[in-house]
Amino acid sequence: MEGELIMFTRLLIWLLSVLGIGRPQFKRGLVPISADPITYGHIDLIRRGARKCTTLVVLIANNETKAGKYTFSLEERLSMARRALIHLKNVEVIASDGLLVDVFIQEGCDVVFRGIRNRQDREYETQQMRYNNLLLPGFDKQIRFLSARQELSEISSSHSN
Repeated sequence: MEGELIMFTRLLIWLLSVLGIGRPQFKRGLVPISADPITYGHIDLIRRGARKCTTLVVLIANNETKAGKYTFSLEERLSMARRALIHLKNVEVIASDGLLVDVFIQEGCDVVFRGIRNRQDREYETQQMRYNNLLLPGFDKQIRFLSARQELSEISSSHSN
């Protein structure tokens, strides 16, 4: 009986490892957001990304298309995000004015999560992916799109100003 239990336990551990259950899919992920301010949609995206990574880096960044339009400074957005995400133990929050591909390399990431609320988001992110791929060939293979939950899909920090 004891031998059968040991064999069953080993089989179960093997099966879980083959299916990738119980361990993160990625080592170090990255979620770039402007977070002006951080929203429940951002937090949900980060929470879902964090489940897939050993460590998830949240990058609070300045978006050049929003230059001069931010409600909060980069330091204020960083502070708000750190407070909002303190409960996620495998999440680090940083700020940078640098290029996404540079932060991706500097932080040693192996995946980038991008939230998608609608078709316009998908088109925008696809265009950004092309630009980033020019800077770092193969970067597009590191992007994972996560669809927003329906009840959060209308939330936008860009439209809160």
